[in-house]
Amino acid sequence: IAGVYNDLFYDLKGSKTSVFASMSGLSVTYACPTGRTLSLYREVPPPADSPPDTKPTKLVVAEVTLPSNGKQSIVLLAPAPANAPLPIVGAAIEELPKEHTVGTFRVVNLSSHSTAFALGDNIVHLAPQASTIVPFSPGPAAVKVAVHIGHPWHLVYNGECRLSANLRAYCV
Repeated sequence: IAGVYNDLFYDLKGSKTSVFASMSGLSVTYACPTGRTLSLYREVPPPADSPPDTKPTKLVVAEVTLPSNGKQSIVLLAPAPANAPLPIVGAAIEELPKEHTVGTFRVVNLSSHSTAFALGDNIVHLAPQASTIVPFSPGPAAVKVAVHIGHPWHLVYNGECRLSANLRAYCV
């Protein structure tokens, strides 16, 4: 969701797997680890006075709970707030290839507030932690996202995009 992560790893069947993630789009597909928790770590080099064969230390930077009912997930990462136990927060959403097809927007509300997503004249409301799929027609479209905090709605995104006929889009 925010930043570029090019120094992360996770263990898969006893082997270290390198991860690259950025906010510019979805990364390549990675094999899913066993269990329901994805533990991402950085490697910290050993101190300079360590013996020559000393291996780097694993420093866990994110723990992401994977959906139990999905074989494919999209993992979202962002810097954690100052009081968080780990420096990166993550969330995993189940991939829905049969429902989220070409010509649709997958809208996911990860916040604790109600949200509204507008694509042209089509407006959908989402409860906290909910998601929906919104069909679209190719061409230019106005996109707006509002969050309901307290009594008023607050517009948090207002932009325009060009939707192509072969696009599957996300709004998180």
